[in-house]
Amino acid sequence: MAHADALGHSESGMEVEGAVESGLLERRRYHREYMRRRRSDPQFDAREKTSRDRRRLARKLQMASSGAPGDATNPNARFCALCGLRASTTEIVRLRIVEDSPGGYVKVRIPYCGQC
Repeated sequence: MAHADALGHSESGMEVEGAVESGLLERRRYHREYMRRRRSDPQFDAREKTSRDRRRLARKLQMASSGAPGDATNPNARFCALCGLRASTTEIVRLRIVEDSPGGYVKVRIPYCGQC
């Protein structure tokens, strides 16, 4: 039978906590080593790069076809060009770098929601 100390903790309770903790540490170590092996695998790296490129292209096509969220070049945008989430309420002026302009900058008006 386990004895309780002054705080009411029993020896068997501490042993269980230690076993659970060591099990968690072992599990973390295994997962860490597994991910290190996986990330060092050239095939995994190639698949991951292809997947990232595919997602990036899909996002780019979606943004282009949807019209305006985040598109600072579209003056008829109905969404804020900064956050792309809220409806625009006004326009703000920003400077765009242009090599051909005399000062090197051109003023551009973009839609703005007034909150971000």
